[in-house]
Amino acid sequence: MKKYNYDLERAIVEQPNTIISYGSEVRPIHQLEVLLHHHPNFARFSHNMTHGISYPIKELDEDM
Repeated sequence: MKKYNYDLERAIVEQPNTIISYGSEVRPIHQLEVLLHHHPNFARFSHNMTHGISYPIKELDEDM
């Protein structure tokens, strides 16, 4: 940060296509699998990332 005069925005902008660039947290699933395939919830995560998440909704009655 000292190199960029402690200016976070400048540090990010001047290092494009690195792990600190905006959007770098979004990676293709095949890249994430290398790191996360041993995680117990990876199969669910992978499915959600490739097919989306379904949020079941129930009708609420007047009492609810």
